[in-house]
Amino acid sequence: MREVVKLSSSAFAGLNLELSYNLLTKVYDKKGIFVVSLPSFLRTKIERSLDLAKEGNSSAIDEIENFMSSFQTLNLKSNKNVENSLEEIKEILGLAIKIKEIYPSLEGRVYLAVETIFLEFLKEYFAMKGLNNVKTFHGHEVGIISDTLAANEIMIGPSTFKSKSFLETLNEDDINLIGSLTASTADNKIVKVQKGGSDIIASILSVSLDAKRLWVWTGVKGLMTADPQVLQDAKKIENLSYNEAIEIFSLNPTIFNPKAMDLIKAKGIELFIKNINEPYENGTKISGERHISSNIVKAVVHLENLSIITLIGSELRPILSNILSALSHSGVNFYTIIQSTSGSEVNLIVDKKDLNKLRNLIEIHFMGEKIQDYRIVNDVCAISIIGEGMKGTPGVASRLFGAVAREGINVIMIIQGSSELNIGFVINSSDCQKALRAVHKEFIR
Repeated sequence: MREVVKLSSSAFAGLNLELSYNLLTKVYDKKGIFVVSLPSFLRTKIERSLDLAKEGNSSAIDEIENFMSSFQTLNLKSNKNVENSLEEIKEILGLAIKIKEIYPSLEGRVYLAVETIFLEFLKEYFAMKGLNNVKTFHGHEVGIISDTLAANEIMIGPSTFKSKSFLETLNEDDINLIGSLTASTADNKIVKVQKGGSDIIASILSVSLDAKRLWVWTGVKGLMTADPQVLQDAKKIENLSYNEAIEIFSLNPTIFNPKAMDLIKAKGIELFIKNINEPYENGTKISGERHISSNIVKAVVHLENLSIITLIGSELRPILSNILSALSHSGVNFYTIIQSTSGSEVNLIVDKKDLNKLRNLIEIHFMGEKIQDYRIVNDVCAISIIGEGMKGTPGVASRLFGAVAREGINVIMIIQGSSELNIGFVINSSDCQKALRAVHKEFIR
């Protein structure tokens, strides 16, 4: 039990539990530590229910009934833990509907109850298949601590310290399922962790165990050279260095949390991303080894549904730190900040859905003395190429922008990190797929 396994949300697609059963029995010999993510469609249902409750809409309760209908394959309503959890959810939602608000501690109780139902579902299914050594735990029970002053971000140091003690109590011959939706605060309140928290929890447990590897099981065969839903000829990446992976995850944290990647990089833990549908096929290995392939570019990453807001002022450098601090506390998802050499313009690339929140923040807190105006460009796409092989290789940028220029695509903005592992650009969303195909064809063979 010296390694940790993470079962991603896509590993439970369609609630097909036969795949996870085969994994537990045939690959892990009916024992181990398994960090469990809630399936995406269930999480969406809960988020929808909470949103309705905050609007005062009584149909939020109906959403929970729909949630329970997902588990009709097993007679879970006779399960006391499930029954109590369902009643608690309804009680909290009923209160939220009345006051049109839900406090973080109550939201945490909802997610705890939802996770309890899902873990009981897994436990019942595995018991039906003959696995009677399944134990279930929640993140707050294994020692995961959140910082209420930082939007419930997981505190790495205290969580690692506490989880070491917990891990010593586990039976190595059990199947230990650990939920990843909740953490506790310093005053012992239960709160929902931020998205991507399951990656951090799995990484913390790996560090606490002094593990050599962390296994992540998903519904895809590994990391790909591009999004396979956009490019059908995308290829699986066999090996990545820590630095290459961090660049990819920083641009697209839905794949794996970049903070978790930093954590396992610091401890030299190898990360394997594999396909639960093909458990004996090689996935992607991420390690400290620097693999230079015939392709100097390992991946082409793209982000859609973005906006650019350009702040304009005579001298913006003194307030940059204040802007960054405000962004971190606002929950706005921003991808990069680019400042002009004169200091008179600052460009923020953000999720389009967060644009109004950012605009309000700027207008209320910063317009006037330093920021005189701003302009917005909507519906843009960012594309980046990533690879260790680009370091010191001449002509990479000319090949990149040449491939885009040959397609007649206008580049709005150029992005490059100081690491030389990442060069990118921003274009209109209408040109995104065409540019992605051109860049992938130029660099990936």
